[in-house]
Amino acid sequence: MTQEITLCGRCNRKLKDQKSIDRQFGPVCYKKHLQEQAEEEILKNQITIDEVEEAS
Repeated sequence: MTQEITLCGRCNRKLKDQKSIDRQFGPVCYKKHLQEQAEEEILKNQITIDEVEEAS
């Protein structure tokens, strides 16, 4: 029986547990990934002062 090696999508280390394999991220990289997504969402919703002035 050959076991397929699954690597982390962020750091390319071998994933050991099934939960990490399912997420495709190790626990530390998964937390970093979630933080990056949250920051991207915040930036996406930001507007510039020029956009505020144009709306006035």
